[in-house]
Amino acid sequence: MRPLLWNNFQNGLVYEIEQKLSMYADDHQRFQIGDNVTTINEKLNASATKASLWYESNSLKGNLTTYNTMLINNKHRDRRDEINVYVQGNDIDSLNSIKLLGVTIDNKLNSSEHINIMCKKANQRIDVLMRLKT
Repeated sequence: MRPLLWNNFQNGLVYEIEQKLSMYADDHQRFQIGDNVTTINEKLNASATKASLWYESNSLKGNLTTYNTMLINNKHRDRRDEINVYVQGNDIDSLNSIKLLGVTIDNKLNSSEHINIMCKKANQRIDVLMRLKT
């Protein structure tokens, strides 16, 4: 019953921010879709501020070391196309790829990095089995 209560409690965050929000267990992903990077950046910063205030008002603390941003764009990226999100005065890192629910996603929605990681893990396990065989 405890996780159910936790999820019900955390579901209140959805009503506090105007962003699109995905929630999986205790992970939250806020996302914004648009053509103007400046507008997206402003909305993400506003969302981050509201979420931080919601956490504080509910006696919770976000782990800022796990906060990251990623701009998904299939066009050539310009230096001006950077996302700069700040939470409680801390600059949030912008990455080229993130791991979400065990799947590595890059900013071009290319799966090659995830496939490389999975192949490396499979090779390690095969190697262990081959050593046990002898």
